[in-house]
Amino acid sequence: MKWFDKPVFRIAYGIARVSLLEIKRQDTVSVICGNLKYIVKEFRVLAFFKASNTFKTVTNFGGQLSNEAKDLFSQLKLEDSVTFDSIIAIDPHGKEVNISYSTITVY
Repeated sequence: MKWFDKPVFRIAYGIARVSLLEIKRQDTVSVICGNLKYIVKEFRVLAFFKASNTFKTVTNFGGQLSNEAKDLFSQLKLEDSVTFDSIIAIDPHGKEVNISYSTITVY
């Protein structure tokens, strides 16, 4: 049996932790499977603000970050976390696929 890589949602260079400066500088996200790049159709951003124990959500359409998503990232502080879920991407064959959620902590 041959094992295939699963598509992975990516922002910046981190997998589980991303620096505060780096996440605030991001303009795009991607979905990658091995060396194949998928087209990001939409995803939801859920930011949890640790100090105030509150959260905010934004739905983003496409791989380019919306102004709302960038504004949400600008509010992040150290040790806050961001979950990306409801991720829909289009594979290289044109098929829509659901991608597993991804959570990062800001350091």
